[in-house]
Amino acid sequence: MMTQANTPAVATINTLLKRREEPRFFKAIWDNSKTKTRDTRKHDKHEAWGTHYPNGLVTLDNGSVFTMMGELHHLLDLKGQYEIRYVDEMEEQTEPATN
Repeated sequence: MMTQANTPAVATINTLLKRREEPRFFKAIWDNSKTKTRDTRKHDKHEAWGTHYPNGLVTLDNGSVFTMMGELHHLLDLKGQYEIRYVDEMEEQTEPATN
């Protein structure tokens, strides 16, 4: 019998609340497929590691700084296709399920 304190939903909520208090690390991968250029390398993948701070600030290892994650999403969307993957979510996907 599952009690309310140990349901998967409660565990998820607790994890999300904990994440608000700590910086989260992520990897951004994008291409320049939407930019207008004759360069054939525009579909090359670019990547950067970043940190998303609890106050909303976002920094990338290339020196870029954004006041909120939405700014980064907007910029990458203008450039082309992109993906942002948080390290803690990548680790959860690789952990074996325990039952």
